[in-house]
Amino acid sequence: MKNTRKRRIGKRYRSPRYAIRFLEDLNDFPNAPSILSEGDSWFGYPFGRDLNDQIAELGAFNIRHFEKAGDELIEDMMDAQQIKLLTKALKNHQFELMIYSGGGNDIVAENLTHYITNDESGSGPHSRINTIATKDRINALRDNYIQLIDLVNAHQTKCPIIVHGYDRILPSDVGFTVLGFELAGPWVKPTLDKKGVRPEHQADVINHIMDLFNDMLKKLALDFDEVHFIDLRGTLKSNEWANEIHPTSKGFEKLAKHYESKLRQLVPSGFV
Repeated sequence: MKNTRKRRIGKRYRSPRYAIRFLEDLNDFPNAPSILSEGDSWFGYPFGRDLNDQIAELGAFNIRHFEKAGDELIEDMMDAQQIKLLTKALKNHQFELMIYSGGGNDIVAENLTHYITNDESGSGPHSRINTIATKDRINALRDNYIQLIDLVNAHQTKCPIIVHGYDRILPSDVGFTVLGFELAGPWVKPTLDKKGVRPEHQADVINHIMDLFNDMLKKLALDFDEVHFIDLRGTLKSNEWANEIHPTSKGFEKLAKHYESKLRQLVPSGFV
């Protein structure tokens, strides 16, 4: 079977709306497994081919998209309006799988100021981590993931959920730039600079926090049989990052390779 994108050659979408496109896919490719996708910019990056696009290239799937760049897990992806939209989709269709990318925006940018001390009175690498605030945020993220699990289980007969962490961040002055204009970011280095974290310590500090987030997801997958964690750490080289927190298209392609064996296990009909 041709992959998700190539099978559409000669079968153009007739609607610009994702909800309608999903129905078109169901009609045109009735034997392909259905996947529900929700996420942040790793699933909805405005330029190039993001992680979601690269995952779709691995097999042939009918994907109902909800992802949006910049979304925070707590404030956006699990707010009342988004839960309402997800609930409607879950009630209206049985999905074979959900893929989910969320939590990174809750830790970086302005949020990061809360997790870094102004001096070396904290803990973690170089004593710069505000342990209480960081653990509180990680626990809040865990609570939201559990809320998502409960939501899916309430409306689906069986729908596994694949979640992922993030590869190790390289703090820099590079943000999201288009035609020479910086439209967003950087999301890490300015905050660490403001907090007085020395440049040679910055990667250690932010990645200690990201490790706590990854470890939370790893444990979540141990606690809930329906959750499957993809560990992406240690995958990318420095030249495979487009900016501080987003890989290049080739970088996303490399990250997507970690999904293949799990997808073949959970949705084998997408590889027939």
